[in-house]
Amino acid sequence: MTTTPRFQTPLLAAAQAQKHITHNEALEQLDALVCARFLDRDLSAPPSSPTDGDVYLIKPTAAGAWATHDNQIAQALDGAWRFYAPFTGLIAYVADEQKLIAYTGSAWVDYASLLALQNVPLLGVNATADSINKLTVASAAILLDNIGAGVQTKLNKHAAADTASLLYQTNYSGRAELGLTGDDDLHIKVSADGTTWFEAFKAARATGLITLVGDPTSASHAATKQYTDRAVARHADIAGSLTVTSTYFGETLRIDATSGAATITLPASATSDDWITIRKSDSSSNRVTVKNNAGTDLAWLSSQYDQAAFAWWGGAWVVLARSVAPLTELFTASGTWTKPPLATSVDVIAIGGGAGGGSGRRGAASTARTGGAGGAGAPCNRRTFAASTLAATATVTIGAGGAGGAAITSNDTDGNTGTAGGATSFGTYLKASGAPAGAGGSTAAASGGGATQATFGNGQAGTNSQSSANAINTPTASAGAGGGAAGGQLTTANAAVAGGTGGDGSIGSTTLASGGALGANTGASGGAGTSVTDVTTQIGGGGGGGGGANTSGAAGAGGDGGTPGGGGGGGGAALNGNASGAGGAGARGELRITTTF
Repeated sequence: MTTTPRFQTPLLAAAQAQKHITHNEALEQLDALVCARFLDRDLSAPPSSPTDGDVYLIKPTAAGAWATHDNQIAQALDGAWRFYAPFTGLIAYVADEQKLIAYTGSAWVDYASLLALQNVPLLGVNATADSINKLTVASAAILLDNIGAGVQTKLNKHAAADTASLLYQTNYSGRAELGLTGDDDLHIKVSADGTTWFEAFKAARATGLITLVGDPTSASHAATKQYTDRAVARHADIAGSLTVTSTYFGETLRIDATSGAATITLPASATSDDWITIRKSDSSSNRVTVKNNAGTDLAWLSSQYDQAAFAWWGGAWVVLARSVAPLTELFTASGTWTKPPLATSVDVIAIGGGAGGGSGRRGAASTARTGGAGGAGAPCNRRTFAASTLAATATVTIGAGGAGGAAITSNDTDGNTGTAGGATSFGTYLKASGAPAGAGGSTAAASGGGATQATFGNGQAGTNSQSSANAINTPTASAGAGGGAAGGQLTTANAAVAGGTGGDGSIGSTTLASGGALGANTGASGGAGTSVTDVTTQIGGGGGGGGGANTSGAAGAGGDGGTPGGGGGGGGAALNGNASGAGGAGARGELRITTTF
């Protein structure tokens, strides 16, 4: 019988009798092999009651009616079994496994193993791929297993400026990205909305150094810091004031207050052990104030690199550590002192107001006429307090400098007394009294220089006016405010005497706050005392010099005292018909408060 080459289906012969037999046999064979459907491929012996048309793939080690037909196809038909040998390329459906299989010419294999998935334009696994997402997988998990010692997942980009990254999304909106984004360094970025991104981390490809990046909305975002330990806290650079959010927890905020005082407000709540460090990064004198949400000051950062670390414990922000330089506050006018937060001790120096010098006498020839006495240098008091013993605020009163006695314009009249200096006080804790005034000139013995009134670090007294029996004192280094010098006198022999030299004030590291120069005996005014220029090492100003006497015109005025606390010089004596010299003014007081943290 002639058959087809592949299915081996019988063909009708020319002039064949009973052609229907051959034809029907061919149809029955096609019924078994075309779009083949095997009920089972795991049986070695036939089932007991097959139905006509049932087809099975015989398992090796066939037995019974299937003996010797290993791996062949068995078809139940008319109460008997017909057997067909598979041919290469035959594909069949195994019904009980719901799987396609194929014959390779030597064995039956799963059809999927024959598929060569090369250059597939789109592939969707439980999902639909598109032109952008050419591979799309919808699955609870994806397993990439190894077939050796390990496994790698590779993301390759075309050029350095391209991106190779893992993008993490919520409802298809980006929230975090990890990878090579725009260059060949490793970046980590995060976003709250998929539009605005914050870079948190960068690892340099060339060195391995880690950069923890600050707030990208900050003007100084580019000023980042690199670390080599690869396990450090993140920082953010902030210009000006900020209300802190949880975004910054676990960071050091570096505050730039160059443009003005800045306020950093901590949030009303946090999770226990959340922490944050605030540091002043600039060198300006502008203060960074850290407050809680209720507006209470928690720290003052006044010097560059001052910092304080806070943790959320027990429902409040608690200071963990601080590194704050001593804070010196200078009061030259009355006001209110506020105790800084975190203070441990407070050192106070109070300097009273210097006194005014007296004016000289105006009198007739051949009578005794003295210059005005110099005003005293101010008292200086100092005390250190434990910060806990001080109230939250203290009233500061700065003593005014005393006025100098007015010049005398009436004949045969004694000089006017100057005014005493005012007291300087720090609440009820510390006080420095004002200095006593210099007396006006008279017919009595020669007037003296103003004495220092300091209770610590005495300043120098101003000198007496010059005479044949009274040389100028040599200035010496001292620590308090200097007294004013006496004005020059007119002797009974009608000789004019120069004024005295003002007393030196405190000494600095190299220089004195020197007293004012004397006024010459031609009616020259005394020089002003030198004011303090360094409040960290100097205390009181120099006293004013005394005015010189004059026999033919107005006498010289006393010089003003130097700030703080210097006494005014006395005015010189004058002959009737000429104005005497006015007394010099005393200098205002001062309060210096240094707080240690």
